Amino acid sequence: MGPIVETRDVWKVYRAERVPVEAVRGIDLQVRPGEYLAILGPSGSGKSSLLHMLGAMDRPTRGEVLIEGKDLARMGESQRTGLRARRIGFVFQAFNLMPILTAFGNVELAMRLAGTGRAERRGRAEKLLGRVGLAERAKHLPRDLSGGERQRVAIARALANRPALLLADEPTGNLDSKTGGAVLALLDEFHEQDGQTIVLVTHDLAAAGHADRVLVLRDGRIHSEHDLRGVADRREALRHLLDSEL
Repeated sequence: MGPIVETRDVWKVYRAERVPVEAVRGIDLQVRPGEYLAILGPSGSGKSSLLHMLGAMDRPTRGEVLIEGKDLARMGESQRTGLRARRIGFVFQAFNLMPILTAFGNVELAMRLAGTGRAERRGRAEKLLGRVGLAERAKHLPRDLSGGERQRVAIARALANRPALLLADEPTGNLDSKTGGAVLALLDEFHEQDGQTIVLVTHDLAAAGHADRVLVLRDGRIHSEHDLRGVADRREALRHLLDSEL
């Protein structure tokens, strides 16, 4: 089976006051089905720009981005929108929940937009909210939920359409360490039990240590790559590897 997502010599160049800014510079990567990849780097390293291209939210300045073998550059906007709705799930730092909808309504909406029938989407929304520990909070609006609960709703929503790829952009950035750890444990569960393919973007070494493989970005390029499969203490191993690069 081929990669879920692949980039080939991808560049992203922005223009700020007529001065080109190279956010992503010649990145080649592949994410295989069932893999958990972390993209680790400080602010300004290009990781969010890369994630937006992996999620068909932005186009590269040059190079190719392929989702399940399909070149995004050859798709019209409606095709890209359909791809995002059906094949890619998103979890953002700011949660991005609809404030006027309940937890249940937010999860169900994702399936409604994808054309899922009423009975199926209601059953799946109930199941997912149960899996993220929010069955009893299903009728609550986002304003009545804690930050950790909002992010768990966001994870349930991201998985509602059974995406091939789950993209998480700094999912613990607005959470304290304990709550963030619970969110990461939930992602681990969906990866390990369901085989969910995940790409996590983070500046946090502890978060990156949950992944099977870590790409370290610096100045828009892949600085190093680390395979953590089979490592007992991934966080400590990753810390040691990064220290040795300095």
